[in-house]
Amino acid sequence: MTAHLLNMPQPRSVTPTLGSSTACPALDPAMFAKKLYDDRRRREAFFGSDMFSEPGWDILLDLRAQFDAARIPASLAVCVAAPISTGVRHLRALEELGFVERWKDPQDSRRRLSRLTKHGLLVMDRYLRSISP
Repeated sequence: MTAHLLNMPQPRSVTPTLGSSTACPALDPAMFAKKLYDDRRRREAFFGSDMFSEPGWDILLDLRAQFDAARIPASLAVCVAAPISTGVRHLRALEELGFVERWKDPQDSRRRLSRLTKHGLLVMDRYLRSISP
């Protein structure tokens, strides 16, 4: 199912301009993911969290924004304003699809740490670049 994502054609390279010919700085996918994640939280303040529930997408955005940090499922569930069981269920699904890897915390075997796989990072960065302003 996810194989087609790697074989997608690359978006055309378009250099946005400001005013005259000054090009915008290169996109930082981690910062853009954090902005999208923060925008989603801001939207919840106006409309509530029940109207726009996408825990899997929130997890992907959060993991991309925090790529260098190992995150435990409980902290992800809090970030997505969802019950822990919902966060863990979506993490498992993302792991089965090859977007996320999970492993036991070497310091505490009761916890599982999570991060994007190389594939997950590649697909997230391709998508974020394709929608960047």
